[in-house]
Amino acid sequence: MPKSVFSSDPENDSPMNTTRIFWLFPILFGLAHTFSAAKTEDIQHRGAQLAEKTLFPILDRYVGTWEGTLKIKAPNNKTLQTIDLQQQYWWENIDGIRILKGQTVLSNQGSLSFVHSRSFIYQGNLYSVSEQDGNEQYNRAIIDREAGEIRWVPLTEQKLRRETIEKFAQNRRGVFIYITGMEDYPTPEGVVSLSMSGALKKTAPQE
Repeated sequence: MPKSVFSSDPENDSPMNTTRIFWLFPILFGLAHTFSAAKTEDIQHRGAQLAEKTLFPILDRYVGTWEGTLKIKAPNNKTLQTIDLQQQYWWENIDGIRILKGQTVLSNQGSLSFVHSRSFIYQGNLYSVSEQDGNEQYNRAIIDREAGEIRWVPLTEQKLRRETIEKFAQNRRGVFIYITGMEDYPTPEGVVSLSMSGALKKTAPQE
């Protein structure tokens, strides 16, 4: 697994304080793009497909710089990790294809971690690919238009549950992305469900 900003205590190496927690949440990796049609042929899509004129404005809302804090919690609601992060998203046109590129910088207990990402639309769906230390992770988005939520899940079915939900909101204090997430994590004692919550505030528009 990729190196993360989560701390690890060698004298108490449990799922509650190990670097292995990092890969749990796609939002920490950002959004993404670029994979071939060959990798999507066997995907079973869930939910209705949407027109590009609907999906592009959804991605466009990410453009700019965002800063905030995320907390990882145990089933007993105890905070395991607090992560400060900054995300930047911008559009690029590559071979006639609009790609939303991103970079995420995560800080935890004096350590930094960097993630690069790209996002794209394929056959009426949003997909993500993120890269950290040479490792890639693929996800897809399920859009709940009524709730105004974007739910990111693994591209293919997994035995253990994992998802991240993002919701945009605007008030007198600014524009925010509110984030919740969960993942089932296997341990020798059984499966543990970790949760994530936090908010990112937009601090700068697209340059």
